[in-house]
Amino acid sequence: AYPPLETKTDVFTAQAALFVGACISIVACCTVIYKYYQYRTVRRPPLSLLFWRTISDLAFSLNFIFGLFIQLGVDTKDVFWGELDEYANLCSGLAFYMQFTIFSAEMWFLVICVDLVLSLTQPFRQQQADNPKYHLAVWLSSLVTGLVLIWSRQQGAEDLHICWVRADNTTGRANYNSTSEACSDSNSQAWEGLFTFTKPTIMHWLVFYGWLVLTLLFSAVVVVFATARLSVGLQATYEIRLGTIKDLRLIVASGFLYWLAVGSAYVGLNVNCFPEFTSFNFETWNQTKFVLLWVTMALTIALKGLVDALLWHKMARRLVAKEREQQYIRSSTENRTT
Repeated sequence: AYPPLETKTDVFTAQAALFVGACISIVACCTVIYKYYQYRTVRRPPLSLLFWRTISDLAFSLNFIFGLFIQLGVDTKDVFWGELDEYANLCSGLAFYMQFTIFSAEMWFLVICVDLVLSLTQPFRQQQADNPKYHLAVWLSSLVTGLVLIWSRQQGAEDLHICWVRADNTTGRANYNSTSEACSDSNSQAWEGLFTFTKPTIMHWLVFYGWLVLTLLFSAVVVVFATARLSVGLQATYEIRLGTIKDLRLIVASGFLYWLAVGSAYVGLNVNCFPEFTSFNFETWNQTKFVLLWVTMALTIALKGLVDALLWHKMARRLVAKEREQQYIRSSTENRTT
């Protein structure tokens, strides 16, 4: 459980941070879509698979856009709209949408790793033939986990003011009467919520965190495996294998760094027992720190699409530049002939 945000200003701050991060991610993902359909050379693995990951990220970001507009439309401004009974069905719908989009993005990460391994072990296979299988695996698994969440009745308002797996109010946040009390609690009761396996905690691990950990571990194994196979194969295909491994390392590193940033923000919200600066008023500094931590957590989550879009552009830069050069040469040749 996260430390509580207790005023309507803080609730709006969390929603606004998610909204701003989502807007940035949506713009970044749209630039990927534009280049993907403008340049043909980027429509092949791993860029074509990373493209679909950014599509999932774009859909994921829309969840935060919806959330802020719904919050602005409710009468009770000091409470997250997902906690209100009259919005229970809408919150359940967005919880399913949240699960579907966030899980599909990580499944595309897994597919990218699998495809790169297949490229190294089966260099002459027809990559396009596997695309329907990839889509079926990603979208079907995302649908199943979303339905599991709904059927388990564990969907609802999250502590971060989003609708996903419902907050566990039996530990952590429910034990505090105020934000400052949570921050000054040297026993760090919030950690109990991390390691007490209640139904919401189990559901978090069942539909997302468990799969995420396994995917990251698998990707690390894939990098080791691919590096070990670099010297295996024809000398003529060495540069291709080396380029494939470089792409794999970049993709895996970005995945690890992103979730490390998310995890760091999460730990920062739950520890709540940092050394205090005597030059600050204790109560004021606690509240300021909490707002900063919440904004950091919200932005980190909502900027997921930006991270993957930047990765796509970096990997596509060489291919785009080469295709532009070819288009220029072709255009110049046509002009001279006319």
